[in-house]
Amino acid sequence: MQSPVLDPDSLSAGIATATARKEAAVAEYEAATAELEWLIQGASLLGLDLQADVGSEAAELDELIKEPASNIKPTLRQAILAFLREAPQAHITIPTLAAALNKRGWLPDRADAQKAVSDMAALMANENQLERVGRGVYRLHPRLALGLESRTATESRLAALRDAILSILPVDRPLHTSAIRRVLVKAGQLDTDQKAYLVLQGVLSQMFMAGDLGRPAQDQYIRITDLDTFEDTARQMSDGDDPRAIVKSCG
Repeated sequence: MQSPVLDPDSLSAGIATATARKEAAVAEYEAATAELEWLIQGASLLGLDLQADVGSEAAELDELIKEPASNIKPTLRQAILAFLREAPQAHITIPTLAAALNKRGWLPDRADAQKAVSDMAALMANENQLERVGRGVYRLHPRLALGLESRTATESRLAALRDAILSILPVDRPLHTSAIRRVLVKAGQLDTDQKAYLVLQGVLSQMFMAGDLGRPAQDQYIRITDLDTFEDTARQMSDGDDPRAIVKSCG
């Protein structure tokens, strides 16, 4: 009598069920990661102080995946991550990785530089920064690759939201944040939930601080189109006033 565990039909059914569960879990994880990144960005734009555990993975991503300074040679770890961030899903052999780093002037100054790359890649795999997918073949760890892709997608969404705000704001009168929200929702450029509203508030605040928008009163914004007029008016204000709160028709 065949053991139920080894029955081909049972095994096939079990594999199909487990595969479906895995795909659903991965999809949920990706959706949750993207949502968390979106909310962290919104909270950051508002200047909110997040608890360390909430933004720990985002903070780790910021630390590990960042552009090296142009005038400072990165460490080997930083160099590997900087290269792999350009192709988060790519599988890279050690010789290919070493050649790419050498082309950028990022290889260690030692005779066995390729071995140094190999040793560092193995260490980074042990620390879940890289994933070993074959003998001498690595890729960015899926956890960091997903975080990087979510970060890129979030930045694109924020840029699109900023463009949408500029396209709807008039230059002759301010709009309240709630009115801006209604217009964006109606145009299909913003979700209706409270989380999207949080992000909108953060983006508006950031645009105000950058001088892209005027804020004549709390939660009211107006588009600024004439920077010279804006700066001339700002210079006439008293030292205690905030020049970004000036609203002047530039039409």
